[in-house]
Amino acid sequence: MNNKFTKKNMTKEEIKASLRKMKKSIIFMENHVNNFYGLNTHYQDSNVNPIAVRNIMYIDNAVQRIKGNFDVMKTLDNKNPENKFIIKKKFIISMVLLKHVNTLIKEKKFEDDDYEVHHLIFKDGKKPDFMKLIPKKYEDDVKEEFEAISRDKKIIEGFSLGALPKFFTSIGKAFKSIIGSITQIGSFIFGMLTKFIMLLWKLLMWIMDLIFKIIPKLIKSLFNFFKLVILKLIKIGMFMFFLFAIIIMVLMKYMQNLFEMGKVPFPVVILPAIFITLHLFWNETKLVYRIQTGLLNGIIWIFTGPIKYVMQLAFGLPRNDPFFRYRGRNSAQKSLLFINMIMKNIGMIIIRFFILLLLIKYCIKYGVPMILKGIPNMKEMLIFPLIVSQYIYVYMKKLLNLFIGPTEE
Repeated sequence: MNNKFTKKNMTKEEIKASLRKMKKSIIFMENHVNNFYGLNTHYQDSNVNPIAVRNIMYIDNAVQRIKGNFDVMKTLDNKNPENKFIIKKKFIISMVLLKHVNTLIKEKKFEDDDYEVHHLIFKDGKKPDFMKLIPKKYEDDVKEEFEAISRDKKIIEGFSLGALPKFFTSIGKAFKSIIGSITQIGSFIFGMLTKFIMLLWKLLMWIMDLIFKIIPKLIKSLFNFFKLVILKLIKIGMFMFFLFAIIIMVLMKYMQNLFEMGKVPFPVVILPAIFITLHLFWNETKLVYRIQTGLLNGIIWIFTGPIKYVMQLAFGLPRNDPFFRYRGRNSAQKSLLFINMIMKNIGMIIIRFFILLLLIKYCIKYGVPMILKGIPNMKEMLIFPLIVSQYIYVYMKKLLNLFIGPTEE
């Protein structure tokens, strides 16, 4: 801030120059906000930290209260003794609010500390140091002003960046209104104006810092978060759908055995499945990727291994496909060629897959019983050596008869 604004008292010309500069800064701030959010429309629906949002709302509410006090002051005739008291009271209240807001932004972290909690300055009978300088007759009015701020509209959750320009526009309009009011009533409260303008400058500088540094940093963090989500989706997103279906089936079977029920309520299965899937997706990405890669490599080996021609015949895959002609060792390239082959022939693969399932079903239903019939039971296995021995005995006897001749009776 310019050194002339740090003086104990400023002249009327310095005050006017300071207010003009402040007004230009506000216009520049508003233009920057509109241009920035106009160029970054893809952030409009991004949710932000509700504490940061509540703090912006709190600052807006406090500035609106100060504007309201100045709106009242500029309508009063300061020649009336009763109005003089009201103007002085309103100005002191505004000074207290402004000082309190500047203390908050200086001592509390914008994204972590809820300003609304710290505005209860009369809690447990404790007062901040600056309140000791206020005449006791104004304390009730100051307390009422702080309570009015807490009664104003609040934001709790689900606030998007798209509404932030409205807040800064509201704050900007309030600042311009306060500046206009100071110009009208400044001569009456000239002795206290220097400190008030300095406090107003501090708040404006913080808001400028919020717009030019803090909010863009917050947006960058949000962008990095969504970028990470997109990267994870590209890496394991498709596999997670299959994994989610498998988790549901496993949990369904587990719940049926656990509760000894034929049919388990769907929410009992779906909710744990969602939590497990989200945990694996966000915290165990590397593990899921290794499982995905292992399964994909195993499937590729089946299609390129000893039963390659059986798989080609079973699923009707073209033998001259680039996947089968590829002789390199690049796993990623081989995986891409495999996926490309599957996607090109997905219709034929699905049809043949279901036909294959049907054949397997009938083979199991009719072929397995026939095979089982040919398998000897325990009794047959026990007498098998005796039967073999009998055949050997008969055969040996025939050989002896051939070479020695039949034995005489």
